[in-house]
Amino acid sequence: MSNQIDMLLLNCSNLPWRPIFPYAFVQVSEVARRFGLNIQRVDMLRVGNWVEKIRELIKSNRPRAIGIHLRQGDSIDLSDYLTKGATKSEFFRTYYPIEDSKKLIGLIRKYTNVPIIMGGFGFTTHAKKVANHLEIDLGVQGCPDGFFANFEDTLNGKNLSSIPGLVHHNGGDYIFNAQEFYKPSDNMEYNDQLVDELKIFYGDMLKANNPPTIAVEISRGCPFQCYFCTEPDVKGKRINHRDQEVVISELDFLLRKDLKDFWFICSEINIGGTQFILELAEKVVRLSEKHKGKKIRWSGYSLPTLEYDELALLQRAGYSGAMNDILSLDEENLRKARVPYKKKQALSFLKSMVLLRENKDLEKHKGIDEKIKFTASTPSEYSGLISFFFGNAHANEKTVANTLEEINKEGLTGFYDEGYVIPSSRVFAIGRTKNFVERKGTVSIDATGIAATDTLLPTFYFPDFLVEKLGSREKILDFFEYVTSTFMSKAHTKKWNFCDFLQQRKKYECINKIIARTIYQFSDKRGLEPYGKLSKTESCNFEELLDNIRKEEKPAIEEYIRRELNQTFATAAHELKEIINKIGEQLFNNTEIAVSEYIFSKKIYEKYESISDMKKDLLSGESNTGIRFVYLDYLIYVSNIKIEKSYKELLFNY
Repeated sequence: MSNQIDMLLLNCSNLPWRPIFPYAFVQVSEVARRFGLNIQRVDMLRVGNWVEKIRELIKSNRPRAIGIHLRQGDSIDLSDYLTKGATKSEFFRTYYPIEDSKKLIGLIRKYTNVPIIMGGFGFTTHAKKVANHLEIDLGVQGCPDGFFANFEDTLNGKNLSSIPGLVHHNGGDYIFNAQEFYKPSDNMEYNDQLVDELKIFYGDMLKANNPPTIAVEISRGCPFQCYFCTEPDVKGKRINHRDQEVVISELDFLLRKDLKDFWFICSEINIGGTQFILELAEKVVRLSEKHKGKKIRWSGYSLPTLEYDELALLQRAGYSGAMNDILSLDEENLRKARVPYKKKQALSFLKSMVLLRENKDLEKHKGIDEKIKFTASTPSEYSGLISFFFGNAHANEKTVANTLEEINKEGLTGFYDEGYVIPSSRVFAIGRTKNFVERKGTVSIDATGIAATDTLLPTFYFPDFLVEKLGSREKILDFFEYVTSTFMSKAHTKKWNFCDFLQQRKKYECINKIIARTIYQFSDKRGLEPYGKLSKTESCNFEELLDNIRKEEKPAIEEYIRRELNQTFATAAHELKEIINKIGEQLFNNTEIAVSEYIFSKKIYEKYESISDMKKDLLSGESNTGIRFVYLDYLIYVSNIKIEKSYKELLFNY
């Protein structure tokens, strides 16, 4: 018979689409070793038959206790639970780890009566509700150090009221002991067995160009009071840095195991200033020199207060970057949300990332095949994505407009290929978000859709002003999609399809002339008859051309058509002058728009309440060639204008 273990530690809260070897396995095991206890770890993500696996584990290990780790109660990402049908993934509304834990507990109790202990970040943020919902035997809020220091007493039911963070029974009710916050370990956390388990968990993913990062804690705790964050409630309000030599020893051990991509666990790498992380970065450089041929890369969240020189230095030390989303560039919003940075700092940070991307000297410090990680990316790559938390609970009617005005004034939007907006706050029954649980804009979501408000479920708060102004959650998502693609980035330009633009306007003589020139330019490469002119019966040759064009050739034909359109408009400038003058001559260079989409749209919104009003005014006295119709359609198309009355005050300051 096998030796009896002290605890079987299970995890069923892994994100299926982003599997992460549970760092709790590493940290809980180290704390247990400190007190001479033996733990066996199993992640249930890829276990097909839970019944057989649990029965076998209990029989072979005879655990004295079973721990269940709840990393998080949901994904925290609204789009995993509420989104448009076109963007639903195969995992849509499938991630409910609290309910999965309930099923696991029911299964365990069929095969053993040993105490079941629940812990983890996700448990601590919902402790009272989770304990009652899952009917656990015991729970651990926050760090497990006190629990393992009193392991024997806990199992024997002795001195339970004195054990920090313990959740235990008193008759039919639970008692929640006060938490004690512990410092990061002064010991190395990884050992050979854990590394072997980690390698089995990730498999070939570790051989990819962009492998998973390995978690290593560098600090714990946060003194700030950002309204949306529960970390101070779980990890404590005091910043406790880990001994840097212990961190380096941990990295050195992992490097010798051929693991060289790391995620530094902390609130933010620059919390409390940059001295600690800059000193650690210098040590990482020296460690890298020791391990010749192994390029160390490390990541970690940061506050948007790092300056260019600091980011550049960190990047040279192997930092591959990551950032928490900036709420906005609205000073009042930042102050009310109690985030530890100001508009000026956030703007400087955004500019620094742009400069890093443009700095060719830094390119040699990153692999040419490096791709953006889901949880981390290099600063130069991250500068291709601009992200704001416009759906934060303290945003108001001016938050988006003030932010868009700032990024336009600084000329930043032209540098970003994609934009992203967090449209709502995940609210909890603890911390500062509990004030928003009962608000009008709060919604909970279960596997079937909208449910009664319950913070055990994924529960999100949409700012009241957005609900009142736009009318529904779906319209809020539509609004932010428009903002991200049009005013925060160049994303809308990726949707340009000038072939389609021509197809839909073949009734106009000027368009048919462009089609004729396009066919003449490209058809000889397809064995098609070239046409210098097109009649109505011959126009099908354009469809034939498009059907035969290869994917890699599409950009060339698209660029050709756009040049032809612009040349056609330039030639007909005299016919288009009235349209240009009515919109504002200062916005154009000849017939081409010479300003950002933000400035152009702001002028349009100032003059018109709908696209139909705009066309009615600008197309009076239409010419026989139809050039004015096509030109106005083109202006609307390339600038991605969408006129909604409810958007005006949200988008622009007049």
